[in-house]
Amino acid sequence: MRKRTLKCLFDSIMWYLIYLLPLIIWLIVLARNDFNSSYNLAYVFDTMGLGILNDNIILTSLMQIFGAEGVFPLFSSPALLIYGTYFVSCLILHLAVDFLAFIPRLAHKWLGWLTQDKE
Repeated sequence: MRKRTLKCLFDSIMWYLIYLLPLIIWLIVLARNDFNSSYNLAYVFDTMGLGILNDNIILTSLMQIFGAEGVFPLFSSPALLIYGTYFVSCLILHLAVDFLAFIPRLAHKWLGWLTQDKE
């Protein structure tokens, strides 16, 4: 495998683990508490320190569109929409990280091009 392929593979695995982290923690919490239904996804987000996702503009917009009283009602429970909010937030973070990593790579490429010998 090429270095580029491995880098892309590990990058994808890392981000998918981040996307699935609340679900993994939720399964662990449920397994430790004998699958007690009182531990919902909102509880897991509060435990992880992501309680801000339970009340922000992304969740409000998703509730207005897909919530029980929204324009296109698909979900009666907000649990899936809370996870959707987490997913959208992770995608925005992913874009920010990729952009911040792109700037030094581009600067390094330009510096390499400017400092090479012109024979």
